[in-house]
Order: sequence, then structure tokens, then C-alpha cells
Amino acid sequence: MSGSRLVFESNPEKGVLSLMVVQSGHFLISQGGATLLEGFSLIDAHKWCKAVRRADCVLFGSKVKNESRMFRVQFSGDSHRQALEGCSTCVQMLLQYIDVQNPDGKVQNQALQLSQPTNVSLSGSLELESMLGATSPKLPLAYQQSTLNAEELGPFLRLCLLDQGFPEFVEQVEQELKKLIDA
Repeated sequence: MSGSRLVFESNPEKGVLSLMVVQSGHFLISQGGATLLEGFSLIDAHKWCKAVRRADCVLFGSKVKNESRMFRVQFSGDSHRQALEGCSTCVQMLLQYIDVQNPDGKVQNQALQLSQPTNVSLSGSLELESMLGATSPKLPLAYQQSTLNAEELGPFLRLCLLDQGFPEFVEQVEQELKKLIDA
């Protein structure tokens, strides 16, 4: 797979990495609370997203249209046990939306009846490796998979505003709208 590899680590200068699954069903990883590193809707994610747990890591793979992406989140804490607990908590939240494969090859299935998820924030030292496809899609993955109702609009707007690539996307939309108006 051709692409780039980026590694983000929690540190005092750039900020702590946080992983959140919010009530609207959005998965977010941010740094310092202001920079969105990864974000997408988990609603219907079982159709395009796969996850595998390996000890204190969760590996994610997705394929939307012809765009494939992979990233890994590694949890840590004051002890290895804390890292494993953080990873387990994350997997439990993910199971409300997608299946998660274990190291033994067995798949933990989604809950048959989804309860309303609560906000979960796993702060601390997380390592995120993102391997991006050679071509970036016109619309970021977070926006490609969104099917929002009125109650989810607020968290979705927050997702957009936290995304450092969103202003560029808005600018591209603006340019296309101008082309339509001028035509």
C-alpha cells in the first residue's frame, strides 16, 4: 500500500491525545483538545470498517469506494495493566457498532441491541499511526459516512470545526459553488 505513515504521541508541548466515542456515534481522536487527528461516524461502520485488538492496541482498517486506510491506536498508562484496561474499554464501546477481532482470530460480535452509548474519553498516552492512501478522497472519510438527524447536528459541527482540514474543504466547496453560480 502506498501512502504515508504518521506517528502522533502524547506530550506536554503538543498536548495529550484523547480518544472519544460520543453519543452521536462519532469516533474522534484529538490532540490537545483542539486538533482532530481522526474522526468518523460509527453509524453503519460495520459495512466499511474492521477492527482487530492486539494486546494494548486496536488496529483499524477501512475501505470506502476505492480508498483504503489503516491506523493503529496504542494505549498506555502507569502500568501495562492500565494500558490493557484502556484498550478493553475502547473495544467495548466499539462493539456497539462494529465487530472486533481478537488475537486468537475469534471475532467479538456487535451487541444485538444497541443501548445509547455514553461519552467515553480515554486520555493519556496514545500512539496513533495513520497510513493514508496515495490519493486523498475529495470528501474526508468523516463526512463521507455521515447520516445525521437533527439531534446529531451539534456533535457533527464540533467534529467539522475541530478538523484542521475542514477550512480547506470549505474553501473547495466555495469555489465549486462560485463555478455553479457563474455558469
